Amino acid sequence: PRIRHLPQAVVVSNARQHLPCHRLPTPLGSDPVELTIEPVKYLPEKCCTSIYRLRSGAQSATLYGKTYSDDRGRSIYRRIERFHRTGLFKLPEPLAYSEPIQTLWTRAIDGWPLAEVIDRSNCGGHGRKAGAALAALHDMDPGDLDNVSVQQLLADFTKKIRKLGRAHPACEPELAAL
Repeated sequence: PRIRHLPQAVVVSNARQHLPCHRLPTPLGSDPVELTIEPVKYLPEKCCTSIYRLRSGAQSATLYGKTYSDDRGRSIYRRIERFHRTGLFKLPEPLAYSEPIQTLWTRAIDGWPLAEVIDRSNCGGHGRKAGAALAALHDMDPGDLDNVSVQQLLADFTKKIRKLGRAHPACEPELAAL
């Protein structure tokens, strides 16, 4: 596996030392009594997103950690930090980027996905807000976005087609035609 450091991020006994405790309120920031970790999305060889639930006495916090196979989380952290500071969108608060385990930490946000709350009675108001936020996003300087060329995309696609062909030889002719 390309994410060799993943056990450091998703095993409770290992992950404690990497939590962004300095950004959490006391007593959670000192030493949370309870910590549970739930991986929620895993893209093999690319990244793993997990929910971290911390509890100490009456206080609790929910964090998300996205562990990458490489260091791209560092630039994503800076980008989210910049967008979060604008206050134009409701974004999770970026807490830290942990180099040793290549994990981006964010605080969970309350609320529901737009697709779950929008209906005929409220689509105008929600639509205007979403449209204004999207327009503001398009006006912002993306900063250090990685530019990916068509040749890079094609090379990546070709590599994936070959991998699928090795895994499913019967499908190789159809895959090659793509």
